[in-house]
Amino acid sequence: MPRGFRVHGQGKPCTSYHVPPNDVGLNVSSFTVTGLQAWVVYIVKISGVTSPGHGVASEVRVKTNDSVPARGPRGIRITATSNHSVKVTWDTVHVCHVHGPVVSYEVHLRDVQGESSDIMHNVSVLAEQERRLDFTSLEIYWEYGVRIKAFTTLGVGPFSVEVTGMTDEWVPIVAPSNVVPSDPETTSIRLSWYFEDKVRDVLGILRGFRIFYQLANSSSAPLQRLEVNGNNIREAEITGLEIYRFYKISVAGKTSKGHGVISEHVYMRTLGTAPGHHPVPIYIFNTSSTSLRVTWGKVPDHFHHGEVRGYRVFLEESGHSDAVVGNYTVPLSTNTSDFTGLKKFTTYSARVRAYSLFGEGPDEEVTASTDEDVPIGAPFEVRGRNTSAWSLLIEWEFDPNVRLVLGVLLGFHVHYLNINDSHALWNFKTVRDPLARQTTLTGLEEYRDYNITVTAFTRIGEGAKSPFILKRTEEHVPRAPPSNIVAINRSSTSLRVDWGEVSFPDQLGIIRGYRLIMWRTNHSAVILRNITILVPTRTFSLLGLEKYTNYTIQVSAFTIKGEGIKSEPTIAITDEDGK
Repeated sequence: MPRGFRVHGQGKPCTSYHVPPNDVGLNVSSFTVTGLQAWVVYIVKISGVTSPGHGVASEVRVKTNDSVPARGPRGIRITATSNHSVKVTWDTVHVCHVHGPVVSYEVHLRDVQGESSDIMHNVSVLAEQERRLDFTSLEIYWEYGVRIKAFTTLGVGPFSVEVTGMTDEWVPIVAPSNVVPSDPETTSIRLSWYFEDKVRDVLGILRGFRIFYQLANSSSAPLQRLEVNGNNIREAEITGLEIYRFYKISVAGKTSKGHGVISEHVYMRTLGTAPGHHPVPIYIFNTSSTSLRVTWGKVPDHFHHGEVRGYRVFLEESGHSDAVVGNYTVPLSTNTSDFTGLKKFTTYSARVRAYSLFGEGPDEEVTASTDEDVPIGAPFEVRGRNTSAWSLLIEWEFDPNVRLVLGVLLGFHVHYLNINDSHALWNFKTVRDPLARQTTLTGLEEYRDYNITVTAFTRIGEGAKSPFILKRTEEHVPRAPPSNIVAINRSSTSLRVDWGEVSFPDQLGIIRGYRLIMWRTNHSAVILRNITILVPTRTFSLLGLEKYTNYTIQVSAFTIKGEGIKSEPTIAITDEDGK
């Protein structure tokens, strides 16, 4: 049996808003629901009630009238757009709290960090405009607060909860102080400083420090940096520096935006060590066969590692490192050392190193040989034999040991002198072959004695002479007739012929005898006499001749090699008969 009606419901989409359940009698046909929220759509349900319960409900959709917002806008955001400006954006008032059509917003900006309650900016924004405001000319890295309220046609709602934000960071405007370098090593310097992390000095979050260092005495040296991370660090070690170099150093605080004001420079030199490089360049060359000169340049500047005071120069015979033959210490102004009294044509190694108060640096080895000289070893076992009347074959032995040659053996000189000629001069033949051990002397004179010696020679000249040997060319035919040929008659049928010797220079051998030929004058085609007379005879009588007749006579000498030149014809006449 029906007992009445039940009225209930809730908001949509604001389901947290409810129409409280109410039961009314059968005689009630209307009901006023109170305590609802403004400008909210409600679904109201009405159902019949019996003793078992209420039945199927009918629904009615109804929207309450508008009012003023119950809350401020949502999602307020402050975004830094620079270190002097921020951007404020916001969302609409929640649909369940707006309670009417919003016509505008009022945005209040205040200085939070300055602890001021005064409103710096009060800006109205129409609802149809973009929900964004840009505030400029603000303080660097400063906190600001924003509250926003919404307006409907019926009035203004409450402020939103204040949201705070900051302008962007900048770089520190105060430099570190009391910057002190200390504890220098050869490649490092320790640096300490003072810096108070005040927000208005840093203008941001202090991330650490940036150390700047550079060679102080070089305008072209690069500026180097060392990053020190951590806002509570006030010292650092600068490493990787050059030895014994003068550095200027400064430091600055840094934020995410970079480093700020840089401190005044401080200066410190790293410690020195021995020079790190040898002088360059280093040269060595000979000045004679017993002397060498060593010259050198400077140690490169970045390898000084201290104040170079001078140089040490060592000389040793190559292959004998334990035998130093020279050791000089010279001042910085000197770049040459001469070594004398050395072995001839010998290779030496020179080393030059620089030194400072911190020790001696590395050296560089260069090598050179003393100059060549003439050989001190002479050819030996010199021997010879004639190969003709004009030539001699000369042979010898030679020890090519470099300590005897004292240079590069180029060959040999064979010297020879005709001792049979008091006016003769020494001649020589050059054999340009260091391996040669023989040569033939040609163009000599026949049957002459030659004094011979052999020398070896280098670029510098010839050396010691071998022992002299005496060799003679072969005989040849005389190159002149006998001298002083005289023919006289001894009777009407006989002639006597006398002659002298062939002059010694023209004999060209051992005169073995003479040949005499005779013919009747004006009948040269018929030789009447051809007579050989052996030495020492130099006279001959021609018998059985015709009376009172002219005869022509020629005499020549001969050696083992043959007959020489005939004399000029000599004419003689046999005597008249009756005398």
